[in-house]
Amino acid sequence: MFAVRRPSGDLSVVTDSDLGLSSFTVAVLVPVSSRDEPGDRIGLSHLLEHLVMSVPGAAGERPFCDWVSEVGGQANAMTTKESVLYWARTPPATGLACVARLARAVAAPEITDELCAAERRVVLQELLSAAADPEDVATERFYATLFAGHPLARPVGGTAASFPEPSAAEVLAWHHANLDAVSPVVSLVGPRALLDDAVDVLAASGLARTVTGVRRPRDPAPPPRPRPDRIDLTQDYVHLAAGGLGVSRADPLWGAYEVLTAMVGGIPGSLLYDRLRNDLGAVYQLVSVHSTLSDTGAWRVSVGTTPEESVAVRSVIRRTLADVAARRVPPAAFTSAVDQCLGANLLDNEDPVERAYLNAREGLDGESPVERDEKALRRTESGQVAEAAARVLASYTVVGS
Repeated sequence: MFAVRRPSGDLSVVTDSDLGLSSFTVAVLVPVSSRDEPGDRIGLSHLLEHLVMSVPGAAGERPFCDWVSEVGGQANAMTTKESVLYWARTPPATGLACVARLARAVAAPEITDELCAAERRVVLQELLSAAADPEDVATERFYATLFAGHPLARPVGGTAASFPEPSAAEVLAWHHANLDAVSPVVSLVGPRALLDDAVDVLAASGLARTVTGVRRPRDPAPPPRPRPDRIDLTQDYVHLAAGGLGVSRADPLWGAYEVLTAMVGGIPGSLLYDRLRNDLGAVYQLVSVHSTLSDTGAWRVSVGTTPEESVAVRSVIRRTLADVAARRVPPAAFTSAVDQCLGANLLDNEDPVERAYLNAREGLDGESPVERDEKALRRTESGQVAEAAARVLASYTVVGS
């Protein structure tokens, strides 16, 4: 059963027992991140993600992540361009304790200067690792080019070269100001018998507060326009990211962009899989991604190839999008892509963490996002997919690692 509850203050809790699981998953989504950070403090949200999961609990309790591991569970966190997600999945016997501990960690983290400095060093290692990954480099360059001059162009977690050195007081001030201005969303996925008690735990927690501050307005998404290519062909191997603007999940064409992703992308039987791998033998790594944001999105193909093959690869990607836009593809390609999307919607969201994240992002209107997405995909028409491809080409961007 899917439901949205508002137990106290401005807190929203999304509950979902539809998977019939024994395990219990709790996720807390704070809808503030790099898009909202001051221009000289990029990375604060990423650092806070690390700190919340690492701070000791009340009265000397073990840090949240350590406690979850001790009780046989899993926990992690994720920073995106618009939000930070904290989550844990535990056996049912510790589900309610997990909800209480995570709520306390997010609402009132006991951050010290020593912990802040230590986790900053860990974050720098993570950023250096990402900078050595050509796919990560291409993805960040794609966003930086596609959204040039806009906060969405910023790297999600900051960069090692310019990462701020905040005190604990500065991090806490940033965090509490955000909690005063926007209420987190809590998502629970698990046995129906535990959901009511978990909501009661949250109602008594520090997350159940009334929003009293004012959120700084976000800059509107930029209009579509083509960008110049940014590719370094002096390396032995290059990772390309090619695409353009996508759409938010609320856009009527969302389903069309998803179907375009499956039709063009890297799965066996897709157009580019046949043209780049089977026909040319020019690539090994090949994926397509549609990333949604609150008011826009980013659609891209990521592919690894040699500098010598990159000209042909870029030509095939662009020509394939043009073929879809002009409806020069077999009807079977559309039908197969819809089936792929419907299958992914089912299979991906049988993962309780994925489901909790989707519910927190998209479920506040009271309708199950999984069911709504299925309806959107089923009513998608081939002409809409052609329109989506044409829109991608209107903001076409190609970068390389």
